[in-house]
Amino acid sequence: MDDLALVHIGLQEELHYNACFLVCHTAFLRAFYSLMRISGYQGRELYWDIESDRQYGMQNAALWQSFGGDDGKGGPIPDGPFRQMKCGVLPNTKKPGYSVIQPHFVTRHFNSDWNRKPMIKGDMLFSAVCEPAFWTLHAEIDRLWRSWQFRHNRYFDYEGHRRIRRNDGSTEEKLASLDDTIDFYGLFEKIQVRDVMHPRRGILCYRYDKLVGGGPDNAM
Repeated sequence: MDDLALVHIGLQEELHYNACFLVCHTAFLRAFYSLMRISGYQGRELYWDIESDRQYGMQNAALWQSFGGDDGKGGPIPDGPFRQMKCGVLPNTKKPGYSVIQPHFVTRHFNSDWNRKPMIKGDMLFSAVCEPAFWTLHAEIDRLWRSWQFRHNRYFDYEGHRRIRRNDGSTEEKLASLDDTIDFYGLFEKIQVRDVMHPRRGILCYRYDKLVGGGPDNAM
């Protein structure tokens, strides 16, 4: 998990607030589950059905019955399979895109108001991959995106600006292109954006049990 956290921290400016957000996090999900399969995991890839949970408030979401909750103080995960889970890295707050080695407990603190600013504080920042719920949340975001693509038949819409970090640490902005690549800093091979735009083309092959609104995920 620390390796994934290092990559997420290193890519923070490329992953967020620009055209690559959905595409890059989908690629990140594929990388995560590839590692899970290598480690022997044979279960389904999970998403957080926020449609069903939002009526109960963040702190009462059904997800926490399996993932453990919070202690109400922003401390370590108090119960469940991830009780007192640790992560080895944190973002370097003085040098964006870089990390510091600092083993620490993964912490949680729920904001209960879904309508104002629903969030899980603690490790849900640039080292967010240390929080187990990160993966289910981004799978749900991916499901929302796939539902929109299916409804409008717009599987290869990708435009806007892309922020790229240079080797010297500076950044540049360029127009987004399906030919853009996603670089995992050597943890995985580079991925071309067009290869993760459709859930059953390119390098992907998956479908959801249902799309948002209840329809089947049956596009070819």
